[in-house]
Amino acid sequence: MRVASTLFASLALTGCLIPRTPFSESTPPPAPTYTDEAAWAALPWRDDNADLGAAGETDGQAEATVDVFFIHPTTYFSGKSWNQPIDDESTNERTDDNVLPNQASVFNGHARVFAPRYRQATLGSYLGDDQDSRDAALDLAYGDVLAAFEHYLAAWGDGRPIVIAGHSQGAQHAYRLLSERFAHGDLRDRLVAGYVVGALVPTDVVADALPGLSPCSDRDEAGCWIVYNSVKANEAPSRFDQVRAWTPSGPTTFAMPTLTCTNPVTGAVGTAWSERSAHGGAARLSSEGDGAPVHRSALSTRCTERGLLEVDIYDDEVSVRGDDLHIYDYSLFRSDLRRDLAARVAAFLR
Repeated sequence: MRVASTLFASLALTGCLIPRTPFSESTPPPAPTYTDEAAWAALPWRDDNADLGAAGETDGQAEATVDVFFIHPTTYFSGKSWNQPIDDESTNERTDDNVLPNQASVFNGHARVFAPRYRQATLGSYLGDDQDSRDAALDLAYGDVLAAFEHYLAAWGDGRPIVIAGHSQGAQHAYRLLSERFAHGDLRDRLVAGYVVGALVPTDVVADALPGLSPCSDRDEAGCWIVYNSVKANEAPSRFDQVRAWTPSGPTTFAMPTLTCTNPVTGAVGTAWSERSAHGGAARLSSEGDGAPVHRSALSTRCTERGLLEVDIYDDEVSVRGDDLHIYDYSLFRSDLRRDLAARVAAFLR
């Protein structure tokens, strides 16, 4: 299971990802129209890469009674604008060929998958010093996510139970969506679970941002949410020393925060190491087709006191690069997350 992880670093060194004009002086690309199915990366009745699966997995979307609204991570690597034009072909290919098979498809065993395209903030917004432009670009991106979600509710939701999920930038938007539409809205009774994987959620803001919606502490819970940030065992990358996170009062910078963490292997909280045998399996899919091997009992995990998910990998077939395992947040725990969703759907329906 190999993923190239040098692209971001090499591009960042050239500075080509950071727009030269502040957001306030630039013109955003046109907004998507979510009544047009081309504005969606995945829909359950369409043949797309969210339908794929690893060896032994089954796509259960046709029979599912639950829906997942999945928000993809950053795949726009350009300094031409602060936000992605929706028709940018190379960006959409990265979303479709990498993210859909390896992240969105995790949920297809028990939920119909809806994944909008949106004017995501460019990767360069995270690399420069212009916080105002970064915040504005992310706010514009969230506006699209919210518009897509409202269209899903009106056109396709039909009162069905909902899973909110995402990764990285998409997870930050998922966290905000949970705060604004579930913690304070009439949708709380429809929430199966939230998977805000790779989002930075300081424990200090949880009570204010998500009142009544607790982090998952047991796998038999529903109506809760899961977040973790994967790192190699005994490592704490410097990007976690200062975190800029969304809060209901606006984006805020936190110094050395304790982050919220649920262990995806156990589905629970706590700093104890999981047993190696508890690991359900890692897998890396391509867009070529399904059937990728699943590497089980390949690792152990624990949430640290700082709220990072430490990962100790034993299996040489599970190959990662670097100490920050952010890009592997889903693939290292593919089978665990599928098992987790199955348990939470069962708990919701009881």
